[in-house]
Amino acid sequence: MANTRIGKLLPRYSFMLNPHAEVRLSKCPKCQKVTHLRKFALLIHIDEWGPMVLGTMQKNIWRAGLDGQAKPLARMLKHVADFKHQYELDYKPGGWYPATDGPKKT
Repeated sequence: MANTRIGKLLPRYSFMLNPHAEVRLSKCPKCQKVTHLRKFALLIHIDEWGPMVLGTMQKNIWRAGLDGQAKPLARMLKHVADFKHQYELDYKPGGWYPATDGPKKT
């Protein structure tokens, strides 16, 4: 993903995509704080294709687009905030592993 900002608002929030259907998180794996359910209008922009790099959009602008009052992309980007940080979720499923992969005893 490009390092340039697409939205005109200051970057907000962190983003982590969970590709593992069997993993659900109630705490942030980075800071261990409790996560809370929040709903955001998500904008995805793919270069050379159209609206698909990730960011959040102000809800009132998003709702206007749902009602058929969509604005040109350049005007919509004034109401988009990129993510501050993007993380990848890595996890190791529980189970038996060879002794060489286990915790080291000191």
